[in-house]
Amino acid sequence: MRCMSADGVGNMEYNHGIMNKTVYNKILKKNVKQSAEKLGMLPLFIFQEDNDSKHIAEISKLWIIWNVPHQL
Repeated sequence: MRCMSADGVGNMEYNHGIMNKTVYNKILKKNVKQSAEKLGMLPLFIFQEDNDSKHIAEISKLWIIWNVPHQL
């Protein structure tokens, strides 16, 4: 999983195996805010993802609602 912006790249997380909603949620918790800070995008950044099943899982949607200021 990776993070990209016009200002550079954020943290990259390697997953050896099948990524499910639980693994994806752990990656979000570990890297989203840290990457936004590294790229100088806090407190306002826009988080974007596609409609993969792990992205739209309830656990992922709830974490994003409570921890990401803006999303597409």
